[in-house]
Amino acid sequence: MKWLKRILLLAAFLLAGSILFSVFSYYVTTLRPDLYRPLQVDAAVLERLAKRAEDKLTAPVTMANAAWAVESAGGNIDRSGRTPSAADAASPVTVELTEDELNAFVRKWTQPHRSAFEPYVGRPHIALSPGRLVVMGEIPRLGNKVAAVHFEPRLDEEGRLWMPMVSRRLGRFPLPEGLFFDEQLEQLITHLQSRIPEWQVRAKMDAGGAVNDEAVAVVAARLLTASLRHESVMPVLFSPVVGAGGKWVPVWVTRIEVHEGVLRTTVRPLSRKERIDLMGSICGEASANAAPR
Repeated sequence: MKWLKRILLLAAFLLAGSILFSVFSYYVTTLRPDLYRPLQVDAAVLERLAKRAEDKLTAPVTMANAAWAVESAGGNIDRSGRTPSAADAASPVTVELTEDELNAFVRKWTQPHRSAFEPYVGRPHIALSPGRLVVMGEIPRLGNKVAAVHFEPRLDEEGRLWMPMVSRRLGRFPLPEGLFFDEQLEQLITHLQSRIPEWQVRAKMDAGGAVNDEAVAVVAARLLTASLRHESVMPVLFSPVVGAGGKWVPVWVTRIEVHEGVLRTTVRPLSRKERIDLMGSICGEASANAAPR
């Protein structure tokens, strides 16, 4: 009977340990992550922070629009009586945003759409820690516990962009892969993959190298899919064409660094060959893995 007592004693220990672990895990999920520091400022300060971000983002927008103007003009004098300067469009531009500026900018431009996402996530916040970009928010369906998704954006030796999702947490409790949300993430990937062929058919690029919304959607869908699957993509971002709704100028990302409270990114215009390669990548899988030169 000693063996039976030992088994029962072991089972009791395991049960007690399981209960203690469950209680501890639940408690940890209720704790707020140290990085979760949503902006708590009045409207005037928020507007000033957002304006500072917008002013900093003017430089890459100007660069991208100058590049588009050069290609669109084809060396001809434009309506203002001058030939766009290719030199203006040739220089890379570096933008450095603080965590507060980034969050104020995002809050301002997502404000009109709050009703669409607030049932799912409230008080969103982006934290910048060394090497990591952390997207966080309160989840109403989980009693406003804070969920956090950690990304590690970087460029590899070939210049390709990696932004893998490296960690998921609820409160301060790490969520193991394959246990939480994976089914929903796979459904999201499947949905995006199903839409890409439709967007590819409608994707267009004009003579100046600007693309339409559908082309941007293809690149954005691939970036999100790559992040979830730990894959790399072409390092492309898009700048709006000023005064032409629905047109976007692609730029290469040549540097991306995340430091404590600071996001630093350098972009440059595309050459004609790179624009052709990009459009080929957008419209078909054959050149989707091409890297910039």
